[in-house]
Amino acid sequence: MKTPKILINHNCLDMIIASAVEVCPKETNGLLIGRPINGDIRVRMAYPFQTDRRMPGSVEHGNISALKRLLSTLDTMNRQIMGGYHSHPYPDGHIRLTKSDVEHIEEEIERIRKLKSRDAEKWAELVLSVKRKRYEKLFNVGKHISNNGNHLRVVVRTGNYIGFDVKIAGYVLKENGSTIKKTKAVCLLN
Repeated sequence: MKTPKILINHNCLDMIIASAVEVCPKETNGLLIGRPINGDIRVRMAYPFQTDRRMPGSVEHGNISALKRLLSTLDTMNRQIMGGYHSHPYPDGHIRLTKSDVEHIEEEIERIRKLKSRDAEKWAELVLSVKRKRYEKLFNVGKHISNNGNHLRVVVRTGNYIGFDVKIAGYVLKENGSTIKKTKAVCLLN
């Protein structure tokens, strides 16, 4: 069986990066919305949770009623939740899926299953490491994306001497949370 790919369009990637940079050095957390396609997971939109409690080493839902309203609204609008994303800011920034991350994902899947019928067999999770950078040399403001085999790297220079280095790894979990595969293909779509 092939390892599924997580396919992301550029606009969606931009929203994920922006939500991680906005709250840095705290963690971000959000949903990936899309659909399955030929065994892969196509992500069309990302929705950052607005009411989460963010800390440098963790993030949790701050308002369960707001979360339930969001999930109900997405269900009403026929938006299929394909997974989620969260960040691990520096100094502890890494792109590994931790045991507590998997426990949080299992809770999220169960919460979504209770509020709506979930027909996807797989859950895609993107983990971002976010590092703020200061440069000695003058650089142009802009964004550069590279694929380093197992992950994407996005360097966003937000000012002439400052920017953010973001690495993104993708994981695919089965519905019961038992199988975790790090996918080697977090691919960008045009």
